[in-house]
Amino acid sequence: MDALRFRADRQINGIIEGFAKNKKYNNITYIDAKQGLAKHTTNNIVGHNLLLEHVHLNFTGNYYLAKLMADNILPLLGSNEPIKYSLADCERDMAYLLPNKQDIYKEVISRYGSAPFSGRYINQEMLFQVTSYVSKLKASEPLTPCYLEEEYLWAIESSPEDWVLHNLLGNYYLGEKCNQPNNAIAVFEKSIELQPNNYVAYNNIALACEQLHKNKEAIINYDKALRIFPYAMQVAGNKVSLLIRTGHEDEANEIMATLNLDKHIFSDDLNAAGIESVKKQNYDKAKVQFLLSVEFNNSNAKAYFNLARLYEKFGQAELALDHYKRAVKLDVGLLEARLCLADLCLKQKMYNDAAEQFLTLIKQGTESAHIHNNLGLAYALQNNFQLAIVCFDQAIKIEPTFLEAYNNLAGCYSKINNHRQAASVLQKALAIAPENQSLRQKLQKELSAN
Repeated sequence: MDALRFRADRQINGIIEGFAKNKKYNNITYIDAKQGLAKHTTNNIVGHNLLLEHVHLNFTGNYYLAKLMADNILPLLGSNEPIKYSLADCERDMAYLLPNKQDIYKEVISRYGSAPFSGRYINQEMLFQVTSYVSKLKASEPLTPCYLEEEYLWAIESSPEDWVLHNLLGNYYLGEKCNQPNNAIAVFEKSIELQPNNYVAYNNIALACEQLHKNKEAIINYDKALRIFPYAMQVAGNKVSLLIRTGHEDEANEIMATLNLDKHIFSDDLNAAGIESVKKQNYDKAKVQFLLSVEFNNSNAKAYFNLARLYEKFGQAELALDHYKRAVKLDVGLLEARLCLADLCLKQKMYNDAAEQFLTLIKQGTESAHIHNNLGLAYALQNNFQLAIVCFDQAIKIEPTFLEAYNNLAGCYSKINNHRQAASVLQKALAIAPENQSLRQKLQKELSAN
């Protein structure tokens, strides 16, 4: 219930109170919520602990307000029996369980942590209180699947015609922790039977169908939901996401244009669709999908990275370099993109750039024989053999059977006329691969030069 108007405007409250108490209107019953809720007071503010945030009453507040109204109205209707329906009874009958409480208060935390509420002292205090409350909720009871299912089923057994309870049970079956999409579909179908205009249930059946990889059935149910509520943005977004992921970008674009949906949120779906197209070797389609992904969100580092790999695969080195650079600029932690950039710089004889990228990877904590070996190559190809030797040594320490690093290390020693050390390295390599004739020939050459 929205309590802001009655909490904040004394003039409105005075008018309502005066009107209700006017003896001319004997068919009006005045219920003083402030007086009635006074016993539920903290911080000397009536109802302070009954507000969800600054406007809405929380579950407890709504319960006490409803009970206050019932206590005053039921006797006028001839009922003198005291109400024995407790808050705990109400919570159980409505399946207001720990996950629901946590989800609601997480939303409150999100709200208080952002504008226009963030930074205000009283809101920061409330944020601390709510965060502490959520922590207590997490520790208060084990959320075992059995416990939750039993509570939902108990509530439905008590009120079998309550379609909202069926929705809650369906959501539980649909969730990641339970992951029972077939059960979810059955429960949502019952919810629709009870409430035919329940577009949320159709949407959730579609989500369950997606889990079962029944994409055609999912689209059918999204369409059913949208026929009931054509401007259900979440439903439309889910449908667009599925259309994109299944390669139907034109239809998805039409829906986005019609409903003016934010394209930004579908960038990841397009990137995922592009990856699937690459797996199917449908590279032209993949390119279109990656390009749309970065068009929808020009900060999508992973889409730039995947587009760069596609360009590199087809020999478009300049475009590949440009997109790798964009990817690592947008996400410095995208290590795979930086490694591809470094390797491509090396192939393109951009040795300084390659060395810079390999060194950045090492500074970021990425240690591999491949990186140290290729950094060594970047140095060696610039005739910086001493630095190259250090890198090849490190590559061998990381991977003692890495023949390429042995070969490169021997080559560096040979270049600086240390043929004895070159021969020693090649002998170690031959101990790993005694049948390798190329290594044997190089060893003979170094021994002859020594």
